[in-house]
Amino acid sequence: MPPKRLTQDQRNQLRDAAFFLALQEVYTRGDSISTDEQQAMLRNMLLGEGAVEVALLHLLATGQGAFSVLFERTEAGQLQLKPLFARVSGIFVGDQITMKVLERATFKSSNLITGRYILDHDNAVAKSFRKFYSIIFNYIDKETGAIKNSGKNWPEVISDFLDEVHRLMTNEATVACCLLKIVEGPTSPQVT
Repeated sequence: MPPKRLTQDQRNQLRDAAFFLALQEVYTRGDSISTDEQQAMLRNMLLGEGAVEVALLHLLATGQGAFSVLFERTEAGQLQLKPLFARVSGIFVGDQITMKVLERATFKSSNLITGRYILDHDNAVAKSFRKFYSIIFNYIDKETGAIKNSGKNWPEVISDFLDEVHRLMTNEATVACCLLKIVEGPTSPQVT
């Protein structure tokens, strides 16, 4: 059977996770930098140009750093996007998830994403996040982060959350970056 193809929506959700982390860094600078400086900073952080240690898209394409929570090792030793997040199995680092796929503006284009694209896309990411937060707090306590329905474990809660997100927000998803936000805190669940 041929390998699964990464869909545009899946690719965009993964990239949104990297965009979200880069945008957080830009916004910590406040209004002190110009739009051109913001665009350059985003491009540097995502593609590894300039004085960045490791590009966020490289970390994503290799399943490292903040993005490691999205991946698991198979019995064969391959790094796979967790089916819990992808809603399918068989999406692998190095096969479907590569730098080439993540850094291109579209699948068929040779043009790389730009800082302008990311800033323009920021409003969509922010809008999705507001919706995600309103949905996630149906499942977890806003103050403590504890599961509201004590009969479920974290993978079940995340699966239910993703089902609701996909049902309500088809073609608008930035699911991966929302999940990164959920699992990044010190009291957050370990997603397996």
